[in-house]
Amino acid sequence: MNIKNKSGGNRKRKDRFFRRYGRFFSFIGSTLGLTVLFISVIFGGLLLYAEVVSSPRLMLRHINVAGLDRVDKEDLLEQANLREGRNILAVSTSEVEAIIESNPYVKTAKVVKVLPDTVNVSIVERRPVVLVNIDGLFIMDAKGVLFKRYSPEDRLDIPIVTGLEQHKYKWKFTMGPALLRLVRVLENAERFNLSNISEIHADPVHGFSVVTLREGIRFDLGSTDFADKFGMLEKIIAARGGKLTGIEFVDLNNDRGVVVRFATSVGGAREAT
Repeated sequence: MNIKNKSGGNRKRKDRFFRRYGRFFSFIGSTLGLTVLFISVIFGGLLLYAEVVSSPRLMLRHINVAGLDRVDKEDLLEQANLREGRNILAVSTSEVEAIIESNPYVKTAKVVKVLPDTVNVSIVERRPVVLVNIDGLFIMDAKGVLFKRYSPEDRLDIPIVTGLEQHKYKWKFTMGPALLRLVRVLENAERFNLSNISEIHADPVHGFSVVTLREGIRFDLGSTDFADKFGMLEKIIAARGGKLTGIEFVDLNNDRGVVVRFATSVGGAREAT
């Protein structure tokens, strides 16, 4: 009788123990199981990643670059760390685009990965149109952006804009729009285009004047109607048989009409039409 009571008391103590600590051991077991599963997944993922990044099928074999004119392709790819043999998955398109666009001549860059082994790079370059003299020479593009300080390595044969030195921070708002209109006219002109202009001078009162590269003739243009004024100039030159010989200066911004001044060797005369 006493033995039975003792056995029943042990069962009761065991039952109370498991009721008290059973949930704890169950939690520990679940946590350990999840931990082992998590470590297995991570380890398996690392093995898979190592296998993928070393796969020869994902090595770069083709790097296509479009849109380059002035920028050297090999230098650009080296700077961006784009090379054959690199794993394509290790290439970050956003990082490569940022590196390429750090080149002052590059306006925009778009990088696209084509699995398994090709990267296509599309570039839009800035187009230099004139040099602007403001505390040194700066290259200006067709949008009016001064994107780079000029150096001899740039090897540019484009007109120099002078007269803006005293308007360092205001010229874009005061004379910038008219300058861009003049540049566009000169880009599309047949005879007097950017390749035949050595200097564009800006004056806040009298507007713009240009000097031809070969003949050294100055044309005063004012600040408006550039295309019309060059049209009048073409008529004057056509009336002279297409010759510019002897002309020193032409004022196309005069209320009296077009004023032509000849060199003193031709008589120093002034002719108005």
